Amino acid sequence: HVAAVVDGIIYVIGGGTQGPDPGGYSVVEAYDPVTDTWTKKDNIPVKRAFACADEIGGKIYVLGGIPTFADPHLLGEKTVYEYNPTKDLTTLINQVNVNKCFVQAVNDSVCITAKLNDPTGVTLFIEIQSPDQSPIDSMQLFDDGNHNDGIAGDSLYANVWSVSSSEEQQYYMDLQVTRIAAETIIHKMNNVASFTTIGPVVFDKYGFFTPRDTEPNPGDVLLITITLKNESSSATAAAVRARIVSLDTLATVNTDDYKPFGNIAAGNSKTTDSFYSIKISENCPGNTETQFILDITGNNFILWSDTFSVFVVNPTTGINLNENTPRQFILNQNYPNPFNPQTMITYTLAKATNVSLKIYDMAGRQIKTLVNKSQPSGEYSILFDASDLASGIYFYNLKTDSFEQCRRMLLLR
Repeated sequence: HVAAVVDGIIYVIGGGTQGPDPGGYSVVEAYDPVTDTWTKKDNIPVKRAFACADEIGGKIYVLGGIPTFADPHLLGEKTVYEYNPTKDLTTLINQVNVNKCFVQAVNDSVCITAKLNDPTGVTLFIEIQSPDQSPIDSMQLFDDGNHNDGIAGDSLYANVWSVSSSEEQQYYMDLQVTRIAAETIIHKMNNVASFTTIGPVVFDKYGFFTPRDTEPNPGDVLLITITLKNESSSATAAAVRARIVSLDTLATVNTDDYKPFGNIAAGNSKTTDSFYSIKISENCPGNTETQFILDITGNNFILWSDTFSVFVVNPTTGINLNENTPRQFILNQNYPNPFNPQTMITYTLAKATNVSLKIYDMAGRQIKTLVNKSQPSGEYSILFDASDLASGIYFYNLKTDSFEQCRRMLLLR
């Protein structure tokens, strides 16, 4: 990367990586040594590593550099880019969000919002792009109370964009900010948010190793491997990473980083090469289910999320779990999927519990109840017959006393 100083603030620009996804960066970050804080600024228009930079008259000039380490000859660029901190409008933008990161291809939509610190004289446009940065569409964000933006004049700008393409892909968004004050300033913030119609990528299973025995016990440090599955029918989920977040105070995740899974082809599963470390509290009671959530990213954006649980066994209770005893609650993907008109739904119970397995349509209406009773631990298979239903997407929801998960399935006539 390169760096330059303007008015006592250090601006760090560009850089790159020679890792599995070699490339340059277009990021700009500002460091204030007085407050010891970093601030994300607007990106430069291109990716640059090994460039040169200097400050003249309050402006930073970035010269040359290379766009990607993938170039075997590392050919330099004959370019100069001017960065003016006084015209960086990122200080106006508090945050840019989408209401959901995974959406269905065709007939689904996302709500895009931007919260402004000072909306005076500001106009916002979102440009939606394909993975190769080709423009797909653009639309204005409003603060008039009529575009899913809350109350008019509350500095929350929003609008809704409908997905019309049947192609499964990841979408990227640039934000163009125009401010009319003493002068008109137009600035573009690249890749402010992303969503996808690929997948979803979901939790498939885990494997673990403990230094003491083969069971997760109170006080253990578990070394967990995670397997993810891409439930897309046609598209590869690219540059997938995932981290584990504990939903239970009795379990602490020692590894907060996103571990790489690489690309996961449609319908395939992949297991991370390295372990996550989870500490089970000494105070965790025996025969307790600890809950976790998986944040799953694609190309450095969180696009999917799923949950899983680990069943902690107290060895003093005298419960012996042999290799055939289930150790976790699992709701598997139905097979076949898509299906017509029958499909098999399988699930695993780690202990005896009340079980509810229900079918819902896209509107959230309950269609059928397949199971509603108490069942002992074990593996179960339920045949679902949809002969009386129309083609479309349906959801099946498994709920026990301590576990709940929902998956989707596609009926094609």
